[in-house]
Amino acid sequence: MTTGGPVACVGIAVMDLVFDVETLPHEPIKHFASDYREVGGGPAATGAVTVARIGGEAHLWARVGDDGWGQRILNDLQADGVRTEAVRQITNGKSSISAVMVDRRGERMIVNFGGQGLDHDPSWLPIDGISQFGAVLGDLRWLQGTQRALKAARQAGVPGV
Repeated sequence: MTTGGPVACVGIAVMDLVFDVETLPHEPIKHFASDYREVGGGPAATGAVTVARIGGEAHLWARVGDDGWGQRILNDLQADGVRTEAVRQITNGKSSISAVMVDRRGERMIVNFGGQGLDHDPSWLPIDGISQFGAVLGDLRWLQGTQRALKAARQAGVPGV
């Protein structure tokens, strides 16, 4: 069994638009935020950033659109030290974004757009080199990619989560 080494994170990458609000909305009127920020999200992308920030080598295997959000997601991941060579930018695809409202107690409400035109086919994933990884982390938001990567990891004796 392989131990140590880089981590492949397979799944989605999202841009979260986070609004701080006093309370979560209960009626369909205009609500005002006290603060706003844009942060990367998505289970696989967040996992990759976490690995990179604690000093590990993280590779993200994901899909984004070739829109402005997709480029921003890639730029932010690269700035955090995540390897993005296996992030596929889909021509005419729309990247996943979320509007997240967080109230003063930390409760949140999320509206997610999961992307559009992002091919689900995982055949392009670089699984031939999967034995170089110390672990593979998959999320269920791109089930086809996660299944392919975890199956290859199991066959190579690489731990998968």
